[in-house]
Amino acid sequence: MNKYILVVGSKPDSMLPDLKVEEILTANGAAEKAKKYIERYENTKFTAVIGGSEFLKNSQVKKRVINSNPDFLISRSGIIDFKQFNFKKKINFFCYDYKQQLKFQLKYFKYKYLSILLAELKYGKNFFESLYHLLRAIKYGKVQGVSTGLFCILYSLQQHPDCDVILTGIGMKGGGHFYDKNSQRYSNRSKVDQFLFNNLKKKYRDRIKTIDKDLSELMNITHLDVSTF
Repeated sequence: MNKYILVVGSKPDSMLPDLKVEEILTANGAAEKAKKYIERYENTKFTAVIGGSEFLKNSQVKKRVINSNPDFLISRSGIIDFKQFNFKKKINFFCYDYKQQLKFQLKYFKYKYLSILLAELKYGKNFFESLYHLLRAIKYGKVQGVSTGLFCILYSLQQHPDCDVILTGIGMKGGGHFYDKNSQRYSNRSKVDQFLFNNLKKKYRDRIKTIDKDLSELMNITHLDVSTF
């Protein structure tokens, strides 16, 4: 019987799989959805992953993460003193700086750093806008690479080498979040994600499944036909 890790994003109207997983990881404001899953499958380990600036500057994300009370909290881009926030229980946490999070990503992609540089050139509306974005990121040491959602996937692959990863709420295309349906903030980063997902090494990509038919068709991921709630 396969063992699974569940990665949850904030795509509107996404569902949760009705099966037991070893751990649930959420990206930014999707932390709110972990509560619903854990109500059904008690004692499931829960890790929330956030982007540093997204957590600090976006009150919609911050309150959802704090109220979710994860077992483990990861900042994938920036050092944050989480002790200053009012979590209801003691949590464990870890912070990557920008250099560390970029280094973490490299082994998953066919061409390592080159894959990420080429992906960042997809970010803007045109080549010159994308080139400006990339040069500025390099100058300030803030090359991001994957979104927080895709970072969750990579982290799951590393932490659980004997498990497959199930995706829900990960759109990999422009659109809002269930808590802010009009937002277009992810539109540019989604183009980077698509490029990088298609550059994943086969041994990693083959372990990724989804319950979302749209994502299955968009990114050619195996669709997992299970009951949802």
